[in-house]
Amino acid sequence: MIAGFSITDDHSIGELSHFSSIMSQTMTLAPGMDKMLGDALYSNRNMHSTTNGYGIDQYFLPKTNASFRANGVESWKKMLYNFLDNTQSWLEHYHMRSISECVNSMIKRKMPVKIRKKIPPRKKTEKTLKINIHNLRQYKYLRHTKPDLIKDYRACQ
Repeated sequence: MIAGFSITDDHSIGELSHFSSIMSQTMTLAPGMDKMLGDALYSNRNMHSTTNGYGIDQYFLPKTNASFRANGVESWKKMLYNFLDNTQSWLEHYHMRSISECVNSMIKRKMPVKIRKKIPPRKKTEKTLKINIHNLRQYKYLRHTKPDLIKDYRACQ
């Protein structure tokens, strides 16, 4: 399931600039999340302080030039020490990332047609619809494979 996303036509904006808004969306829809997985792009102190604010354990693959200097972000050192002390266990958590990486492949396989719209708001609508179709499909699978995970929305009212 895709819990948070951001869409832009401006390719000069990097994906890290969208991180805080996506994190807030994700935490709203999945408040029980306890781990954040990411490649070396996310392995910096700003990302650590953002995720640490939500009380989430970080599993960001350290860059080759990473140092233990916390610079005010203690979760940075904690992650690096966990990586060094329990490397296999840490990598076991980190490699769950491959599940999330296959989402783009799943969307392209199930909906191979490229975005046809030209006007930016309509492009955004079409991309959002693709994500919603993916989430509905995943919800259907989840409902049949693990029905105990599905909450009845009427009970929340």
